[in-house]
Amino acid sequence: MTVDDLILVSVDDHVIEPPGAFTPHWPAHLKGREPKIEQRDGRDVWMFEEKAAGYMGLNSVVGRPKEEYGMEPLNYEQMRRGTWDIKARVEDMDANGILGSLCFPTFPGFAGARFQTASRQDPEVALAAIRAYNDWHCFDWAGAAPGRFIPLMLTPFWDMQAAVAEVERMVKLGVHALSFSDNPALSGWPSIHDPYWDPLWKVCADNQVVICCHIGTGAAANHASDLSPIDAWITSMPISIANSAADWIWGPMWKKFPTLKMALSEGGIGWIP
Repeated sequence: MTVDDLILVSVDDHVIEPPGAFTPHWPAHLKGREPKIEQRDGRDVWMFEEKAAGYMGLNSVVGRPKEEYGMEPLNYEQMRRGTWDIKARVEDMDANGILGSLCFPTFPGFAGARFQTASRQDPEVALAAIRAYNDWHCFDWAGAAPGRFIPLMLTPFWDMQAAVAEVERMVKLGVHALSFSDNPALSGWPSIHDPYWDPLWKVCADNQVVICCHIGTGAAANHASDLSPIDAWITSMPISIANSAADWIWGPMWKKFPTLKMALSEGGIGWIP
């Protein structure tokens, strides 16, 4: 297909950060503490603050028949290249009829959950990780294919002054989408009903930044037990979507900041009671 044939825009895609994504954007005074890939027992794992994170699995089985879906991809060589290589991703988008794509992070977690948690030990390093991710995503991912991606930023939850500053910085670079938790209270942060978030809502409303919530950023869908099969877990997903949607619909931010916009990715029609 040519670009003129493409009409679809996806607001629920994912990117697997390539090895070395953070290094070029990492501050010199914190050198050595950036997230990086290490080989362990034949696996590629991300290391950050002496903690390992393996995350490939289902994010990497694109292109396979559904009956072959599994958790076995352990390194980048086993993945479809378009999951982490921008040139290959655009080729996949062309083949699939996708004009534009908004990509949620993988290693950092939706809304940068891994970095938000790390802030409780070292907020300076956590903020550096968020800024480095944003720069990689803006320049090396979305910026490498102009007009094909909707860049998506992260921002710190632990410091509203820093959060506002990061949103303002990214807006100047043309970024108008923010990955946020559908229920931050379940991760130890203030509820979306708390005025704590008002500075963030305001800067987003003032700069036409859309709050993008991917399901599962607050909590996984409830299911009967740990022995419940994956089919039961997937079937129960609309319940968690409805819970999140109800919380946001009745939130106070819409009256305070009437131009604020929010998108619930992977929500389908699960928000309908």
